[in-house]
Amino acid sequence: MKMNKFAIALSVVLSGANTLLAQPASTPPTEESTNRQQSLGSEQTKNQTFTKCLIIANQEQVLLSRFVKDKLTNEEVKQFAIQLEKDHQACIEKLNGLSAAAGTANSANNANSVNKVRTVSTASANKATNIDFLELQQEIATQCLKDTQEYLGQKKGTDFDRCFVALQIAKHAGMKSTLTVLQRHTTGKVQGVIKEGLESNTQHMQSAVQLMEQLAAQDASATTRASK
Repeated sequence: MKMNKFAIALSVVLSGANTLLAQPASTPPTEESTNRQQSLGSEQTKNQTFTKCLIIANQEQVLLSRFVKDKLTNEEVKQFAIQLEKDHQACIEKLNGLSAAAGTANSANNANSVNKVRTVSTASANKATNIDFLELQQEIATQCLKDTQEYLGQKKGTDFDRCFVALQIAKHAGMKSTLTVLQRHTTGKVQGVIKEGLESNTQHMQSAVQLMEQLAAQDASATTRASK
């Protein structure tokens, strides 16, 4: 009787073991798949960070254009400022759409990834310092706008017009370099918007240079008339 009970118990154990062995084992994520997911999340986060930086830069241009357009005396320069406001506002709307989409995708991949990238560690320079990169960009743009408004506020008439156009030449020259570099480090739709931004930037730059030449010619003509 005892032998029979032992045999029955052994049969049950072996049966259970066979059942477990027959079930497919859950496949752990491979290093390659893990790295691919991390790379995708990192790429999305990087695109989102660059997108927000560009939103800040475009907002500065919109606010500057609004500040000057009622103070400009030359009608063509005024129309240029109005066009700048319109174009940069349109770019902001595109970027906002991409930023929202990237944020949703990022949350699905890693709820903490945005916070990890938004805080840019400067450990290589100073291990004790962490800087919120986007907040720093916003602060710089705000200060730049304030300083520009103060500088232009000291100008009047044609001097105001010339200074505004000269600033736009400098700003668009700098933005061309920024967009060229960002285009190398972005992908997908963000890269497409940056490409459009480069084309628009070129048009704005050409308009600003032409306006500066016109203003210089007008000044030369006025000087000639005054000397006669």
